[in-house]
Amino acid sequence: MIEERITRTALTPCGLSSIDYSLNPYRGCGFGCRFCYAPSTLHEGREWGRFLETKVNIPDILRIEVKRKKKGLVWISSVTDPYQPAEERFQLTKRCLHILRCANWPVTIQTRSTLVIRDIDLLLGFEHADVGFSVSTLNEEYRKVFEPFSPPSLERFRAMRILSDRGVRTWVFLGPILPGITGDEIDEIIRLALDSGAKALQYDRLRFKPGVWERISETLPEELMNEFLSAKRDGPRYFFPIEKKIREACLNSGIPIEPAF
Repeated sequence: MIEERITRTALTPCGLSSIDYSLNPYRGCGFGCRFCYAPSTLHEGREWGRFLETKVNIPDILRIEVKRKKKGLVWISSVTDPYQPAEERFQLTKRCLHILRCANWPVTIQTRSTLVIRDIDLLLGFEHADVGFSVSTLNEEYRKVFEPFSPPSLERFRAMRILSDRGVRTWVFLGPILPGITGDEIDEIIRLALDSGAKALQYDRLRFKPGVWERISETLPEELMNEFLSAKRDGPRYFFPIEKKIREACLNSGIPIEPAF
C-alpha cells in the first residue's frame, strides 16, 4: 500500500560525527528486509515492507532548507532505502539530488538497489558524492529469505562496477553480519568489492532491536536456527570472531575499513 504524505522537514540533523544531516524521501521500505531495525527506530507498528509513505513535497521543502541551513554532508537515507522500487515511479530521491547538486551540498548514498545507476550523470555533477551498496550474503536462497524484495547481491556489485568506471566513488557496507552465513563469505565479498572498484568497506553486526527476532524467526531456515538463537543470546559476542576475520581480510587485501554510519 502506497500513500502520499506531506512532510514539514527534509534535512534532519544527524547525531553521527561524520554526518551532518539525513534525508529520507520515504517512510517504509519496499524491500522488506527482515533484519531491518528501522521500525523500532521509527516506533512503527505496521508490517515492515507492506506499506510505504511517499513524502511528495520533500523536494519543495529541501529547496527552502538548503538556503537556510548550514551546509553539511547529507546521508541519503538513514532509515529507508532511497532507491527502493517506488523511486522508479516517484523519483523523489532523484529530485532531491538535483536540488542538492545545484546548491553544491555533499552527499553520501546507501542502498541495496541497482536503480542508483539511473542517476550516474547527476552524481557526477557533485563535488562530493559517493555510493555505498549494502550486502549481507552472496547466497541467493538466503538473500530471498532475509531480503525478499531486494535485487540479487551480484547485481549490486555489477552496478558498483558501472558507477566506479564512470568515476563515482563507491564502497561496500557488509551488514548486517548474518550468523552462520556472512562469516563464511567474507573473502569472496571483499574480492568482489575490489573487483567492482570499491574504495572502502564498512560493516556492522545483526542488531536484535524490538521486533527484529519476530520477523526473522517467521521464515528462518531450520539449519540456521541454532546459530541465530546463539547470536540472540550472546549479543555482540557472536560477532567478535567474525569482526577479527573481516579486519584480517581487509588488511590482507588492502581495502580500507571505514566506521559504519
